[in-house]
Amino acid sequence: MFALGMRSEIWHTVEQAMFFGTGLLFWWPIIQPWPGASTGPRWSLLLYLFLATLPCDILSGFLVFSDRVAYPVYVSIPRLFGFSVLKISNVRPL
Repeated sequence: MFALGMRSEIWHTVEQAMFFGTGLLFWWPIIQPWPGASTGPRWSLLLYLFLATLPCDILSGFLVFSDRVAYPVYVSIPRLFGFSVLKISNVRPL
């Protein structure tokens, strides 16, 4: 689906709209736009946020420490500033 979104402007727009919609659904319990309608104890919001970020943390760890390209579309794009797809190359430490 990601590669399709990179090739088609229409599917990219659909993808971005879905990201926006799921973002609204994710933050709705935290922001609580309806005043005074509490759904439970305030500490449960911290538990909600902690548990909701675990899948993102696992995915981030996979992408950072992977020895293969997860999104093949990045293999064919031009390199900027000497960066490779998997690691930084030609960059000297300060």
